Amino acid sequence: MASTGGEGAGAAVPPASELTRAETTEFLALPAPDNESGPEVTLNVATGEPVSLDHLGPVIVTTAGGLERISNWNTLTDREQQVARRRIAKRNIERLAVLRGEATATIAAKTNPAPTANTPAGAANGVNAEATGGGKGAVAAAEASARAVERGPERSAASAPATVAGVRALSPEVGRLAEMRAETATPPSGSASPNLPPDPRVVAVLGSGKFGTAMAVVMARNGHTVRILTRRPEVATSINSTHRHPVCFSELELDPSITATTDPATALSGVDFVVHAIPVQASTKFLGAVAKHVPPSCPVVSLSKGIDVHTLGMMVDVIRATLGADRNVCCLSGPSFAGELVARQPTGMVLACADMDIARSAAALFHSTTLRIYLSEDVVGVEICGALKNVYAIAAGAAEGMGLGLNSAALLVTRANKEMARVCIAKGAEIKTVTGLSGVGDLMLTCFGKVSRNRTVGRRLGEGETVADILATSTEVAEGVATTPAAARLARALNVRAPIIFAMEQVLAGAVSPNAALMGLMARPMSVEDT
Repeated sequence: MASTGGEGAGAAVPPASELTRAETTEFLALPAPDNESGPEVTLNVATGEPVSLDHLGPVIVTTAGGLERISNWNTLTDREQQVARRRIAKRNIERLAVLRGEATATIAAKTNPAPTANTPAGAANGVNAEATGGGKGAVAAAEASARAVERGPERSAASAPATVAGVRALSPEVGRLAEMRAETATPPSGSASPNLPPDPRVVAVLGSGKFGTAMAVVMARNGHTVRILTRRPEVATSINSTHRHPVCFSELELDPSITATTDPATALSGVDFVVHAIPVQASTKFLGAVAKHVPPSCPVVSLSKGIDVHTLGMMVDVIRATLGADRNVCCLSGPSFAGELVARQPTGMVLACADMDIARSAAALFHSTTLRIYLSEDVVGVEICGALKNVYAIAAGAAEGMGLGLNSAALLVTRANKEMARVCIAKGAEIKTVTGLSGVGDLMLTCFGKVSRNRTVGRRLGEGETVADILATSTEVAEGVATTPAAARLARALNVRAPIIFAMEQVLAGAVSPNAALMGLMARPMSVEDT
């Protein structure tokens, strides 16, 4: 029985019931849910895991009518990828196990027509005779049969050429795909392809700004359900009715698993995680208003970077002051412009948490083949670096605005890194954090990246504008403006030498010009380089 075919279809591909084990392992696709159409993604029968979901290799795209065409995952439209991920994530586990058992039964019968009771394949056939009966026994049998067949002799290297040849006989196009699979079956040492999360989560994102929206997109692509809590009714209406954010990435169609609301109770009911994307200086008031709706045991992942101007506390302090002192809090930071995250450009970030089990669970929300998440226990270091890099970005922007070149920029950013390390050490942070992604990595991005909000503020200062004029005409919050005086107070409290922070404090207060501040830094006495 051949497939229904379709535009771009290759040679006819038999349904799962007619495929050999090797073919089914690669090419079995789940049926489309009732009343839905669109692409599905291939499953590996032996494991039940999606194949090539985040891999840029070949996949088979199907519809409710059956197998249709061979394509590449990275050539599918965003919509096709989103639909595929959503369906896999929502698939009932028992249905998957039964499907796995049925397919493995067919495989065992075809690859081992006369097995003995003592062979793995024989055990698989015996188990699968029970699996066809359905119910809980079928589910358990399916699991056992998949494991048994996985251990079978047909997995030997010697059988690979014959398997590929058999696939080619059925369909030349499927044969070519099988050859590519065989060539890339063993990944390089130390490599891994992240799969869909085994347990899709429900996540509330607090804030509908650019970065919060970008991270909502990242999580939805990983199969999670995301609810954005926004203060703007027009944003909620647009996201829910058109699947588009009216301001941030308005050209991007959002996955239907992303919804928005202005009601805290709706956004936070029963969530597994809260992702906090509210500017630091507005966080205490915002969290205080929604605190009663946040589930008691729900961890919070903070995306916000800065120092509270009233308490000199970091975001972990603000969150625990409003949501409870025993709240599990993670901080996610690193060189990551929102637009590049949405565009799937390779990015790395650091997620810090005192509890590594919570950290791993939180990291799984974001980790993918285009966003690599590293774990850390140094919450203090990640937060200090994330806050101070915005101060230094204003300084780097001011240097550019004054027309200075790369010599000046390199001097400034290098000394800023040293200064940041002194503050971190005084706060008990680890020096390796300063030299990592959330330290020097984020510092470089923010100081040199042309879309950096804080760098833009500095550039306009260097060109002669006042702080008041800049803030009055800015559409986005530059956290460094409020963080700078708070950072200066913190450095004084810690008795840390921080000449760049102190100079920028004076510039933002209007006490000195950017040029005078720079000349003051250059006029400081000679010192040893490592200080």
